[in-house]
Amino acid sequence: SIEDTAAGRVVTYAYNGDFQLVSATSVSGGTESYEYDGKGRLCKITNCYDEMTDQIVYNDNGSVNWLTNASGLKQVYTYDKTQKQTGLKEYDGDTLVKTYTYNYDEKYAVKTNTVETDGQTYEVDKITYTMVDGENKYDEMSESVDIMGNTTKYERDTNGNVIKTINADGTYTLANYNDKNSVIAEVDESGNATIKAYDSNGTRLLKEATSLHPLSQTDINTVTADNFDPVKYLAANEASYAITSHEYYADSYVSGIAGLIRATTDPEGNVTEYDYYKDGVGKGLVKSKTLKDGNTVVNTVSYEYNAQLQVSKETTSFDISKNLYSVKEYEYDKFNNVTVTRDYGTGSTPATTVAEYDLLSRKTAEYAPNYSADKSHGSLTTYYPDGNKKSET
Repeated sequence: SIEDTAAGRVVTYAYNGDFQLVSATSVSGGTESYEYDGKGRLCKITNCYDEMTDQIVYNDNGSVNWLTNASGLKQVYTYDKTQKQTGLKEYDGDTLVKTYTYNYDEKYAVKTNTVETDGQTYEVDKITYTMVDGENKYDEMSESVDIMGNTTKYERDTNGNVIKTINADGTYTLANYNDKNSVIAEVDESGNATIKAYDSNGTRLLKEATSLHPLSQTDINTVTADNFDPVKYLAANEASYAITSHEYYADSYVSGIAGLIRATTDPEGNVTEYDYYKDGVGKGLVKSKTLKDGNTVVNTVSYEYNAQLQVSKETTSFDISKNLYSVKEYEYDKFNNVTVTRDYGTGSTPATTVAEYDLLSRKTAEYAPNYSADKSHGSLTTYYPDGNKKSET
């Protein structure tokens, strides 16, 4: 078992005498079961509602012969003489619904993926990889063709990052990267640019900037050059960009946690200041946000957290001059789904919304505030074994 004692959550596993997993029980108490054939191969998976989600039958050599999925579709695998999978045939009962055919390169990377359905054949994936010394060494796409026959081409830098994407209509986008492989410049099809400036280590984002107008070709060449310095560039071209900037706390502000943002200034000059919990269950999480216009506090939001590090209480300023605040409280299940929301507004009586989830973390009911107590009105949802919605009322 694996236990989160602080949050009261436990996941348990059971094994057979051959040390094979036969069941797994989630934090909700729902148990998924696993069965094996006479040769010890996984052949059936059943969820906590006794619904089969997968049934597998094997060939004598151990490869999959066919599989029935949670939707009830039977998928028959096809192979070549070397036992490499070449495709899949999907049946609904006795009716052949789709036929998939795969074509690989020498690294078993898919080059083409063809689908036959309703009497039509579609090439849904056709991929060309960058070759190095005649080999596909890095699985880097140089060209892809979609189901409509549109071709997209890719150019890369020496680290494998995509620096140019050429669309089927001939338009293209550009990108540039720092030595940490983080994007420092992007130019869209119209010439509009996004610039990101990092600290000297290349890890902490200092400024994010969006051009106010399309760039000239000279500027495009500048921001996509190998030696491009976004810090110097934005300092020299500040008036041409809408810039969001970030300031950071010293790494010692919260023990053991580095890179905490102290303040963010948006393009209009509004400043959002952050404070963090220095200890306890919320250590390193945002304690409060304060929005300022110059030196004037415009809005504040403070947060409290539960043992699962989820927001349990949110207090937002409503009228600072009158010391009025609105309050929301949240409860969660063990899957981290919000099950209860209490909205107090600025008063003491909450409007309560209740949501219910099944053992697979699927929302099955939601009751509006006026009916959350008796649950007489609300929306109900049921599901098929594959997780798709069956009904909503």
